[in-house]
Amino acid sequence: IATNAESIPALAELIASRNGTERLALLDATGGIGDPRLSPVLAMILTKGDLPAMTLAAHMLAVNGDSRAVGPLCQIAGHSRDALLRDERSRRRSCRA
Repeated sequence: IATNAESIPALAELIASRNGTERLALLDATGGIGDPRLSPVLAMILTKGDLPAMTLAAHMLAVNGDSRAVGPLCQIAGHSRDALLRDERSRRRSCRA
């Protein structure tokens, strides 16, 4: 159902409204979609999520993101205390030094 184009807005809303393992499962489901309409909610998770959700959202932005993802990913790359989260920036060439 998640890969159905009509489901993307509902999926984005669910990601924004869930927490914990539910949010992680929803984030993981975006891996095979490749829809840039998910970029805003994934970028939002980078600033308002817990560490596992932030790390997975950063990874999924490499699959689903568009130019809206560059700013939040670069912010994380420069300021995150978590090495794994910082390293997810390498998936976006725009942040490379």
